[in-house]
Amino acid sequence: DPSSIPADNDPINTLYDQQGSLNMSPPTNASAPTFKDAIFGVQPGIYFNGTDNSLAIPVISQLAIPYDSTLIIIYQMLDIAGDSMILASYSNTGGKDQIVRQVNSGNVLYCWNGQLYSATITANTNKSIVILRQALNGGNYDMDFRLNGSQLTGGSVGASPRQFGQIGALQGGGPEGGSTPGGWLNGYIAEIAIFNYRFSDAECMSYESYSQTDYGTV
Repeated sequence: DPSSIPADNDPINTLYDQQGSLNMSPPTNASAPTFKDAIFGVQPGIYFNGTDNSLAIPVISQLAIPYDSTLIIIYQMLDIAGDSMILASYSNTGGKDQIVRQVNSGNVLYCWNGQLYSATITANTNKSIVILRQALNGGNYDMDFRLNGSQLTGGSVGASPRQFGQIGALQGGGPEGGSTPGGWLNGYIAEIAIFNYRFSDAECMSYESYSQTDYGTV
């Protein structure tokens, strides 16, 4: 609906998903990020100010990441010195986890179920695409991570459904309540997409090629 497309510098009080039932808004103790035009080439991005901007699904049980799935994030960091949460997930019992997080040492961690499943990489201000793939295999998740076309070391973890819950900060008690968020993201997010199956290598490369053309990722 063109009438719902924000203008440059408008606050994002509601982020509408294509499905129409999983809209996100700023949680308690957070404020709305800002729509910015022509950040990723001609494509827009959502700006998180590194201070108090965050978006969350009001009820985390609304979106459980499927056992077999692919999660894609296209983003750009502006500050690589602090502690920034790009994307957070939550267990069905309310526990919190990082999916993609920059830590104070200037590195980026790719995590799942409280364990580190990839090598730490040096944070940078490049426009980047992360692809996280998982599949349930014999009671465990087989997982791997791709950053800008490069495969990172993966692992296997026990089956425990996760909910994609929050962008731009880590809420202490999850999006449904809890303490003040921390680890505020200073940067832009262009796209977050979840598919209900595990991408093949060829599909990953095709999406990475698309992101280079449309968003200027590395």
